Amino acid sequence: MPDTGYAVEHGREPDCGGIVQTGGRTVSPIILNEISGTKRRLRFRDGARAFPVAQSDGQLLVVHDAELDIHAYGQTCADVLTDLVEQIEMMWMEYAEADEAQLTAGAASLARLLRERLAVQGDDA
Repeated sequence: MPDTGYAVEHGREPDCGGIVQTGGRTVSPIILNEISGTKRRLRFRDGARAFPVAQSDGQLLVVHDAELDIHAYGQTCADVLTDLVEQIEMMWMEYAEADEAQLTAGAASLARLLRERLAVQGDDA
């Protein structure tokens, strides 16, 4: 696994070797540098993004990213990682690729934030 994170490809079992339970409620973060979804490959402009993972009272693993307004859940690391990737791809399609004139103010703000943080792989921007 590269030091800067790893790519997640749609339909493949994610590599969760770096995510371990520490005996408490916190586990190692998920670090992503790019996401290969069903329709596109996205990369984080700053090279990688860490998503802190915690364990909920119900024993689910949880990722909460307030900036991107993401809440991903799963029974296993693979489940939470899959949910996280699917949410990021869905948000990109629904907000970042949308005509901002058709979005609410909050949605338009999220669209701009997504375009600041992510880029379609292969784009020069």
